[in-house]
Formats: sequence, C-alpha cells, structure tokens
Amino acid sequence: MDPFYRFADREAFYWGISIIFALPLIILTWRSKPPWAKSLAICGAILIVFTFPSLRLLYLLLPLSHLLWPHYFAGFAALSIIASSLAFFPVKKWAFPFRFPFSKAGPVIVIVIILSAAFLLDSFFSVRLLAHTGARAHNLMESAEMLQAAPGWRVATIDLSQLGSAPSYLFVEASGREQVFGWAWQGATTSNNIMLLNTGLEFQYYPFLFRSCLFLGATDLLVKDDVIKDPHTFSLEAENAGYSHIVTIDGISIWHAGIDRPYLVEMKDDCLVIGEYAPSIAMHFPDVEMGVSSYIDSYDPEDLRRYSSVILYGAKWRSKARAEQVILDYAASGGQVFVELMGMPEDVLAKQPEFLGVYGEMVFLRDPLSLVGRKGDRYQLDPFSLEDIEVWKTFALQGLDEVELEFDYYGMSAPVYGHRLVGNKKIHFLSGNLVHHAFLTKDAVAQELLKDIFALRSEFTAVSLIPLLDYQATENGYVMSCRVENDVDVIVPVAALDGMRVEMDGEPWPYKVYENLLRLSIPAGEHEIVIYLEKTPVYRWGAALSMISLLFLGYGLFYMRKKL
Repeated sequence: MDPFYRFADREAFYWGISIIFALPLIILTWRSKPPWAKSLAICGAILIVFTFPSLRLLYLLLPLSHLLWPHYFAGFAALSIIASSLAFFPVKKWAFPFRFPFSKAGPVIVIVIILSAAFLLDSFFSVRLLAHTGARAHNLMESAEMLQAAPGWRVATIDLSQLGSAPSYLFVEASGREQVFGWAWQGATTSNNIMLLNTGLEFQYYPFLFRSCLFLGATDLLVKDDVIKDPHTFSLEAENAGYSHIVTIDGISIWHAGIDRPYLVEMKDDCLVIGEYAPSIAMHFPDVEMGVSSYIDSYDPEDLRRYSSVILYGAKWRSKARAEQVILDYAASGGQVFVELMGMPEDVLAKQPEFLGVYGEMVFLRDPLSLVGRKGDRYQLDPFSLEDIEVWKTFALQGLDEVELEFDYYGMSAPVYGHRLVGNKKIHFLSGNLVHHAFLTKDAVAQELLKDIFALRSEFTAVSLIPLLDYQATENGYVMSCRVENDVDVIVPVAALDGMRVEMDGEPWPYKVYENLLRLSIPAGEHEIVIYLEKTPVYRWGAALSMISLLFLGYGLFYMRKKL
C-alpha cells in the first residue's frame, strides 16, 4: 500500500489506509464484537478484497459479476468496516486479549480514540481529492458552446472514455443536446451497441463506427483526435457516411452529419446474421443486420424472407429440428444461407457440431492457411499473428456435395467452403475460422474471399434519413411526427425496452427490434408516433410477491405478539 498513491490520480480508485488499518484491530477484538458487527466486517472485507486487481479474474467468474461491480459498493464496504470497528459488547461481556490497568473500559476507549483519529485524519487528506471542481478544459467548453449554437440532435463522444465525465454534463446541461451515451452507459439497453461502437474504433473498423453512430441518432460527433489510429482513413469513411469535419480545437474535432434535426433511418433488408459471433461479420460488412437472438428457432420464417441472405455464425437452437426447418423454409423461398459451424452446439453422439447433415471435424493449425479453389486458384493467408495464439482451431467440413475451397492437412484434403444440396436448394458452409482470422489480422486476401463468398460490401455509404417534423422526449417516452412518400421500414434511434408500447395516429401499432433499437413499418403519409412504457409482467409479479410477503410479515408479527 502506497499512502501517496491517492495523490497521483484523482480519478483512480483508492481504499483509505485507515480502512485497511481497522481490519486487523477488528480481528484482535473479534470476541468482543456482537454478531451483527462480525457480519458487517466479513461483508466489508470481501467487498474490499474483490476490488484488488489481482483478484479481478476470480470475481468475474461469479454470477452477475458484469452487473454488480465491487466499486459500486465501496461506500457500503467502508461504512461496514467503520461500524464494525467501533462496535463492542456491553461492559460485562468484554473479552479482550489484553487489559488496561486504568479501568475495564480502558481498551475500548483507547481503540475508539485511535480509530476515530485515524478516520478523521485520513478523511482530511482525502476529501479534497473526492470532492473537487477543477476548471474544465477550454476545448471542451468551446465545443459545448459550438454545439449549443448549431442545430442538431444527439452528440456522440468518440474518446474511449478518456475525456472523463465532463462531456456528459456539458453537452446535456450546458448545450441542451441529447447524448448517444453518457458516463454510465454500461447498464443501458443499448450498452452492447456502444461496446461494439468502441470495438470498431479500437480495431479501426471505421465504416462500422459511423454506421453505429447514425443508427443511434448522432447528428454530431466529438472526436478526441489521438484515439484515431488512421486519421486519413477515418476522414474518408466519415465523408462516405455523410459526416463532414467542422472544426478542430486543441486535439478535439467536431464532425456533423448532413441533417440538423431528429430523424428516422430507412432500413436495408440485405443480410441478417444470426449468432453470438455476428459482430465479427458486421465489422467487415456494416450493411448487415445483427440478429437480436442467437437462437435460430426464435425467428419467424416469414420475417426472414425479407432478407436476401442469412448468415449463421455462432448460432444456437432450442429445438434443432425446428431450427433446421426454419432455415429450409427460408432457403425454399429463394434466400441464400451461409453456415459457419464455429460456436454451434455439438452433436451428442458425434461430439462434433452438425447442421443439416454437415459435420465439422476439429483440426489444429500452426502454419498459415494456404487455400486452393475449385479451379486451382491459390490463396495464401497471413499468419495468425497474435502472440497469444500458438494453435489455430478450426473445422474441416464433412458431408458437402461440392467443395469450392480447401487446404492440405497432413496430406488430406480439408474442405473450407462448399455447399450441400438440401431439397434442391444450396446451403453454403464455411469453415477455417476465416471471419475471425480476417477480423484479427485484417488480411486483405481473407477479406476479399469473404466479400466474394457473401457478396457483401465492406464500405458503408450514407443511408436515407427521414427527418422528423416534430420530436419531443417526455418523462414517459417520446412523441414524434413524420411524413413518408411510400411505405417504409425504419429504425427509430430509441432503445427498445421491455414494456414499450407504440401508437400511431392514436392506434396501437406493432413494432420489432433492430439490434436493441426500435423498428417500425410506416405506411405512406403523415403520422404522429407516440412511444411510451407500460409496467411489464415482471413488475406486476414483483408487486404481487411484495404484497404477499407483507401479508406474511404482518401475520407473523401478529402471531408473535399473541405468543408474547
């Protein structure tokens, strides 16, 4: 423990020396503590220990660790230790391992005085670190003033959280703008959307970054320039997506979309990716839609017919027969299906992933893949490159009717891409873990292969935005109006929450979910849309359970009173 660590960085989390000092004193006086004080000491010590970096991995293995962060309970842990350290049995029950000659209360008095002085002294040096209002950076202030003066809707801060919490206040309170995400976005419904946005920024998948910003309603971007690893490519992709550079102020740039008011996004039903690894494909091909569920049998075949192709990557099922039937019905309607077996459940008997009669035999590679096409074309992929990946795990496909790509594995042909005829329809299968390899290495050969296989674009061009005629965010939801020339499916840049209800022109209106955002089908004409929340079934069940518990508690108290 370095007592001066707290002065190095005001934003760093730090446990006071006095709290740690109180723990051994609690142990020394353990026999003199009442049961509630012992419980508090144990709970506080556990919460303190879980904040240590060396034990972070252990904590992450616990259920709900992604929701219950130890730092959030730091106040309770500190209060528990303080309360436990100052709590003792009555005088007659004192049992200290040492005694003072002055009085029976001597040990307690000395301990309380020492601890109180330590707590007060520790707090004296720390309070200014915890409660401080330093001057805000002038570039943030100037940016906020520019946003306040210019028309727009939402602002997204592209900074990987390096600018701290100041933008959350400045852009909302000072500039009057909505935010795509604030300082504590981790618990939001759209937290996965934001996490993937940051992943696109870190791995330089800029088309996906701008696509995500537009879908989330960002008319303005505030970019911390030094988090952009490739400024030239960033600028080109920003312009392709419809964002233009406005100004740079001491390392912070402002970019503005080609629209100055709240809007809806017209949907493209090109390709749907189903499975937990869907983001890896979306990073390469930002026009795809990532399915909200990883379970194939949770999709309606009628809804799938809207898409020209469906990709399964890390997909699962509750009923395999039902999942296969959903895909066969979709293929029969004319849709193209691509299946990557990686991440799929294993067959119980074969201990291999299997779908529609095609199996994946596990193989382990140490050398880069050298692929051979059906016409003899050769494709040499880059090494797997990452230092922590010594062996590349993938599948050799078994059961294909025609092989289009393969590699040599110990003198045997190992298929990587091909198709199987099921009911006279081609179902395409892909292996080699090519998508993940391309995501990690950005290998141009692998990326071109994927583009040819899926027939998708790696670029993201500006989508059609429908400006809202009127928009208002209320305590209960949103009220907006729009005019469309034709029937259209749109993405509403609003989180799709449980219990959400939509009305159009005063009538209940069905909605769907697009990557945690609201999706609506709007007929031609001018319409008023009202979005609001109702109490969910979980809320009603919780209220009923609380009432039943109160009744039991009342009965118990009444019964105990009669007994006494």
